[in-house]
Formats: sequence, C-alpha cells, structure tokens
Amino acid sequence: MPLKDSKEFAENAEALETLADGVKIHSGETDFPAKVKETVIRDQKTKLENDRETFEKSQAKADQDGEVYKATLKASKTMIADDQRALQSFYGLRSQTLKDFGFQPPKPGGKRGPRTPK
Repeated sequence: MPLKDSKEFAENAEALETLADGVKIHSGETDFPAKVKETVIRDQKTKLENDRETFEKSQAKADQDGEVYKATLKASKTMIADDQRALQSFYGLRSQTLKDFGFQPPKPGGKRGPRTPK
C-alpha cells in the first residue's frame, strides 16, 4: 500500500479514537449535539480498520495474480516469436504464406540495381 494511504489511515484512526474519547468525557454537558455519539464513532473506526485489513488481503492477492499474468504474457510472447521464426525458416523469410499465420513478411531492404563506382 502506498505510504500516503498508510499515513492517511493512521491519522484518521487516531482522529476517530480521540473524537470518541472526547465525546465520552463531554457527552453529559448541556446542549451537547445529539448527532455526535461515541458508539457510532467507535463503530466507524472498527469498520475503517476491518476494511483496511480486507483491502490489504485483496491487494496481496491481486499482486500475486498480476505476477502470474505477467509470467503467462511473457511466455506467450516468447512462444509467438519462436513459432514465427520456425515458420519463417520453413516457408522462407519473405513467403506470402506467412500472412495466413498473421505475420507480415519483412520487406527487402537496401539499394536496388547494380552498384555504381564513385
């Protein structure tokens, strides 16, 4: 998890804890806002911690699945390149039959015609 998210989580968890402690101390005062309840704040903190734990577990699984995918992708690219070279050696480097396999035969390069001395 990125450092920013860890810092943000720590700050929010601490703020919720401090807020709940303050509400516990001052909730008996007259005209204290009825909306601000200690149990709701503590429940929110617990939910935040549980969701973070779930996220970290799913992130670890996603990272592992990503590594498997990257390995399979690399193996696929290697297989395509190997098969292309095998087909080029079988049919010829510039054979038009290679188009049937999805490979574009390389164009001939270089200067055409006889060389002219300087």
